Amino acid sequence: MSNWSPLSNVVTTTTDTVTTKTEVTTGATVTAEYTGTGDIVVTSETSPGPAPTGKESIDKFVDINPSQTININWVNVTVPYTKSDIPSGVDELSLKMYYWTGTEWAVCENTSVDTENKVVYANVTHLTIFAPMAESAAVTPTPAVNWALYAGVAAVIAIIIIAAAAVAVTKKKKGKIPENP
Repeated sequence: MSNWSPLSNVVTTTTDTVTTKTEVTTGATVTAEYTGTGDIVVTSETSPGPAPTGKESIDKFVDINPSQTININWVNVTVPYTKSDIPSGVDELSLKMYYWTGTEWAVCENTSVDTENKVVYANVTHLTIFAPMAESAAVTPTPAVNWALYAGVAAVIAIIIIAAAAVAVTKKKKGKIPENP
């Protein structure tokens, strides 16, 4: 990139640096183009806050920061996942990259999921903590067991059995029950 100043008749040339880093714990790949001195630092992180309502993370958090002052042109963040990373019942197609604003998670504008290659990616212009998240699985409520109903049915059956036994004992005492020949 060249900048010409008409006042000084000097052309200042800055070179864009393109670098790719891989974070070992999450397997995340970060490719960035920037100007300035320094480099980007990519580390695994714990979640700084809860997932947004209705979302679930796959527990892969990638912190991307500059080692010194740099001007970001673009950053491509790619986080791989496996089937076992996806929470039960979550649709893999709903995975998107989110970023930490400093107070909450927000979805990246340019994000998608490649289900064939099992990666979630985003193209961004800022550095922070990034994490793939998906729509929470719809939870079907389990109907409550009505134990009182079961206890009532058991009590009625017990009363019928006791009454039948009492009638049988009474008839046997009166001799009304014929004996088998």
